[in-house]
Amino acid sequence: MIKRNIAILLIFSLISIMVVQAIEKKQKEQSQEYRKYIQMMSKQFNSSPQDIPAQTQTLTDKQVESLYIQSMESDADEAPEIEIGSSAPDFQLRALNGKSVSLKELKGKRILLNFFATWCPPCKAEMPELESFYRQHKRDVEVVAVNIDSQSDVKGYAKKLGITFPILLDKKNEVSKDYGVLSIPTTYLLDKEGKIISLHIGSMTKRELDKLYKTK
Repeated sequence: MIKRNIAILLIFSLISIMVVQAIEKKQKEQSQEYRKYIQMMSKQFNSSPQDIPAQTQTLTDKQVESLYIQSMESDADEAPEIEIGSSAPDFQLRALNGKSVSLKELKGKRILLNFFATWCPPCKAEMPELESFYRQHKRDVEVVAVNIDSQSDVKGYAKKLGITFPILLDKKNEVSKDYGVLSIPTTYLLDKEGKIISLHIGSMTKRELDKLYKTK
């Protein structure tokens, strides 16, 4: 009886250790993108990373968005040049439902291609605007969001915000690099042939999205 109880305790301890290790691994992965954000913000505030969370609590989403953009400007020369009128780089990524989606498959409609992260406040503010735009124009335009922090709970994020348009997971950040994404959110508008006709850096309202959509 004693041996049996010891065995049960050992098994329970091993399971507990495995669960804790799994949780710690997930938390470590989720914190990587947040650390990037803190490092960017610390440059702008000229403060230590430890002081950034408290300082950013007083900022509006627009102010945080502006700092995102400024913090990435120094790296602009390293990004590939994506010219208006050029063909959008093709890609193939997994969607939240597990299906593989390529850019070629989406041709025939205009495409609104949005790059975002779950930890980005301006991205979160923009999502309901994108959803509203999608519901109104989905017969004529395909809205596709490309997530760059797939180790986070992207599915839960989309469910909480009521997102119905496709979200693709750029797990290796290869697509965002191909598109020269230095700040998020970044949105490209492609024509029916897959050529880039407009680019917007920063979050947009439904009205701004409607205006972008009218670009010829």
